[in-house]
Amino acid sequence: PITSSHSVPQSAIRNPDRLSYSQMSTLIGCPLKWALQYFAELKLPESQVIPTGNQMIGSLCHRIIQALYDNGRQWNAEDAGVEASILFDRLLPALASELLLEGNTVEKQRYRDAICTAVRLLTEAINRRHLKVEKTEVPLTATIDSIPFIGFADLLLRDAAGNVYVLDLKWSSSSKYRRQEIEEGTALQLATYAWMLRSAEQAEQIHTGYFMLAQGQLISDSPLLSDEVINAPCSLEEVWNRGVTSLKSACRQMSDGLLEARGVKELLLSKENDLSEEKTREKIAAEYWDNGMLYQRPPCNFCDFGHLCGRSGGVR
Repeated sequence: PITSSHSVPQSAIRNPDRLSYSQMSTLIGCPLKWALQYFAELKLPESQVIPTGNQMIGSLCHRIIQALYDNGRQWNAEDAGVEASILFDRLLPALASELLLEGNTVEKQRYRDAICTAVRLLTEAINRRHLKVEKTEVPLTATIDSIPFIGFADLLLRDAAGNVYVLDLKWSSSSKYRRQEIEEGTALQLATYAWMLRSAEQAEQIHTGYFMLAQGQLISDSPLLSDEVINAPCSLEEVWNRGVTSLKSACRQMSDGLLEARGVKELLLSKENDLSEEKTREKIAAEYWDNGMLYQRPPCNFCDFGHLCGRSGGVR
């Protein structure tokens, strides 16, 4: 029978030697995936993990924006769009070569137009708020219980008054889920940036937001960043503290010899209680919140281990 809980010898799986937002989110969302990917270091051959689709275009757009702002130049929107088109052609062979294949001419032009539009809208949003891009792909470091925590902020900005801003750039087909994260107080990635920068910048308040490249939308709970401020139920500092509580709970559970496949657990609970998976997640998230913890959705849609845990092909 398919099970969501797996026993291992106590202390066989050590706590992380280092952490990042991705590791932290994975460990909270599915300890089994974390153990397989980061502890056991299982992974697909490189030939099977070549980026495509939104991931490929997102990486290309990131690189274009990085190249635009790396030298400290501040752009107007039209010039940024023109330069983005030039950079698109220059970077295409290395980052999105499938668009050079025969038959992809129309798709290539569509993505060129979409990326140039995204760059123009991002530049307009930055200039409209009188912000200056200081750095791109900014390395950040901190520690949790002596464990090094490492991350990279897409864009670090500042205004004339010295206020600090971080924009995380996302390319996806919808902005719905990022908006929900802020509305529900689960935007752990933004909370991570804020936590790391509060220490590095000695600033009490860090303004953060997602810029959704494909939609040209800036999503934030800060009135200094967004024209349509999202009302969050708690501060990013509280989101971070809840995340740390969930992280420590998952680590204790592993140390005690229990590995959970959270996606399988949710699916089995849904069947047992005759609920949709979405309703089950809502109930679990509410329980986490009541216990001072932060829920993270199991990363089943982006996992290579579905056949090992039974989530793919096992539980139906």
